Amino acid sequence: MVYIEEAHPGNIVGGLQVNQTETYDQREAVAELCTTSLDLSFPTVLDKLDNAVEITYAAFPDRIYVLDSDGVVRHKTLPGPQGWDTAGPMATLDRLLGKTPVSD
Repeated sequence: MVYIEEAHPGNIVGGLQVNQTETYDQREAVAELCTTSLDLSFPTVLDKLDNAVEITYAAFPDRIYVLDSDGVVRHKTLPGPQGWDTAGPMATLDRLLGKTPVSD
């Protein structure tokens, strides 16, 4: 997961009010708070304060992307979470990992 700018500044997360961050250290602390309070166990990296990842991938609102080993986007969901189609990303992952035959 890539933690991007705060989607809901002012909200309460884990009993603390989360505001838009102004430093990388603040973003790191808020990301840790969010992943801990949601009990997320997968790796999380942070977007820089220039929000380059969010801008490049139109990641707000949430989206699921699957990239191949060369960094090429092989699947992108609609904005989520209501637009998430987990079957599509899973099928793409299976295909990339050689678990299903490649079709035209």
